[in-house]
Amino acid sequence: MAQVSCPALPPEPGVGPAAPEPLVLPTLFSEGYGLYRSHRSTFVLSYLAHIVPAGLLLAAGRFLTTHHQEIRQQVISIATEVSPYNILPASKTEAGGGGGGGDRDKLAASKGALPRSTGTAGGHDPQ
Repeated sequence: MAQVSCPALPPEPGVGPAAPEPLVLPTLFSEGYGLYRSHRSTFVLSYLAHIVPAGLLLAAGRFLTTHHQEIRQQVISIATEVSPYNILPASKTEAGGGGGGGDRDKLAASKGALPRSTGTAGGHDPQ
């Protein structure tokens, strides 16, 4: 028997196996291999947990821009308030006032003469 070959005909449009529809955001809706089922309540709570702080930041920014002068006056009055400090008049005879403090070395500074030079620092031999 002889083999008869005929050319393959292209499939007619609309006929044949239906192609699966592509998934839209499969990880968001937990559709895919190895993903756990997600609950809509966690999505809503996460959304609210991000939107509420963003709204608070926007409200705080708006408050700062609309009340700029009042805030500025309050800060200036706090920053320049010196009444709690006991300010003494300057003394004509006694110097001092504390301060200083030093560098807190364990050894006191030397009160003797400076060490003798070796003579090689100037680039010439003193002898």
